[in-house]
Amino acid sequence: MRFNPFEYKEKTSGLPPGSFRENTTKDTTRLEAVHFNAELVKHATYNTSFTELFDDKDQVVFVLSQDGLGLDFLTQLNEKIEVQSLHLENLTAGLGKPTLVDFSSYQYAEVPFYYLEGERLMQSPVRLMFWENKVLVCTNDKTLSFDNIIQRINGKKGVVRTSKADYLFFILVDFLIDNVTSLMNDYNIRINQIEEQKYLSKDDFGNILDIRRQLLRIATDFFTFQTEINKYISLHPSMISKKGLVYFEDLAHHVDAFVIKSEILVNRSESLKDLYVTNISLKSNEIMQILTVLSTVFLPITFLTGLYGMNFEYIPELKYKYSYFILLSICAGLTMILLLYFKRKKWF
Repeated sequence: MRFNPFEYKEKTSGLPPGSFRENTTKDTTRLEAVHFNAELVKHATYNTSFTELFDDKDQVVFVLSQDGLGLDFLTQLNEKIEVQSLHLENLTAGLGKPTLVDFSSYQYAEVPFYYLEGERLMQSPVRLMFWENKVLVCTNDKTLSFDNIIQRINGKKGVVRTSKADYLFFILVDFLIDNVTSLMNDYNIRINQIEEQKYLSKDDFGNILDIRRQLLRIATDFFTFQTEINKYISLHPSMISKKGLVYFEDLAHHVDAFVIKSEILVNRSESLKDLYVTNISLKSNEIMQILTVLSTVFLPITFLTGLYGMNFEYIPELKYKYSYFILLSICAGLTMILLLYFKRKKWF
């Protein structure tokens, strides 16, 4: 199911902020969970009782919801860790505004997940919450796959099995950022292909405008996320260890580089737009130049034909036997002289 921000706005219109009970349309919740530590991994599904999920204090728990959270789970979650009502509301259908905040009992993040359908940019907001030893991921997009993360957990790849939940929180945020970085590489290839063309068509111009609009949308979101992550690190979040904070500092550098790259791509798309407009102007100038040359060539001919076409009773040259041929020769000569002059000036 695709997230529709306009539908969400319509549903929440007129309600006070944090009205998660009124905004939640589901009564029940289905969660996929992976409990793990250095020795074992256990996969579980929760859809009626969440007692085992909340009571597990010994293992790191990765919790995934791709079908929406119900009022049953949100109520229990709020009782366990006293989540701010605005975040509970966002967990049901957040608008995807980049966010990374630290609270005493939990950490909350929203990262927009972008992907292309053909050449159309699509967005699915992903909400993450980290508390105690658990990391919850909520998205309404069932096409978004976290198999890579789960495979790392199952196969003991990296240090995720021996690390605490703050590291799992980091790799999930990093996974979403890396996805957008890959998307930017696709835009870079598309811009390179357009730049390699000698002449830009109207279709190319339309593609340039689409690319520029999409890049601005992504760049704006991640400029906001850049501010959020730098502020998050500066506050030294209580639930993130010193080792975990190093990972987030490295992630902040990646986001900084990503923002710079996105700005470069926006500038390149802007340059292509200007290049197309310049090419159109040059083509118009070439056409006007040709028309000017033709007008200049025919101007003396028009003058001569007008002069000898006047209805005076006596024009001496008209009585001469070879006047017509002389006039044609003069016209042809003037034409050749002007054409040679314009050619020498490289006007055509």
